[in-house]
Order: sequence, then C-alpha cells, then structure tokens
Amino acid sequence: MPFTGGEKESLQVSLDRHRDVVLWKLEGLDDEQLRRPMVPSGTSLLGLVKHLASVEYGWFTAQTNNRVIARTAAGRRAPAVPVPGTRGQSARSR
Repeated sequence: MPFTGGEKESLQVSLDRHRDVVLWKLEGLDDEQLRRPMVPSGTSLLGLVKHLASVEYGWFTAQTNNRVIARTAAGRRAPAVPVPGTRGQSARSR
C-alpha cells in the first residue's frame, strides 16, 4: 500500500517497512544460524544485515553531505571514497 505523505515521510515509512521484513525473516534464528555462510562467497545472514546497514548509512551520508569518517566492518578506517556533490572530496578529506 503506497504512502501518500511527503517525500521524507514516504522514505521513512518505506525504510521502516523493509527493516521490519528483514527482522521478521531473521526472527527466531540462533547465533550459529545467523553466522553460517549461506553462499560460496561466505556471506552469512548477519553479513547481509551489516551490508544493508552500511549501504543505508553510506547513501544517507552521500545525500546529506554529512561529515563522517567511513569505517569498515572491522572498525578500521576505510579508504577515502569521493562523495557525490563534494567536488571530488572524500568523507575523510573534509
């Protein structure tokens, strides 16, 4: 059912709905099931959730031109990546 509010509200409702679906799919799984590699690349369901969070964070950072330090899943600084709309500056160089 499409949301008929403003753009910001529509985005929030859509994100909440998609987050809820992911949580629903993972509900009841134990730690071993969440961490078990599910494909030849070694990706697990937990890895998929981390990826979704990272993509969402990166997209919002790029769209809002927030000054943030990008970090890898292991907590190390990620390579500087150009952020659209910043004239070639990266998140780390600003």
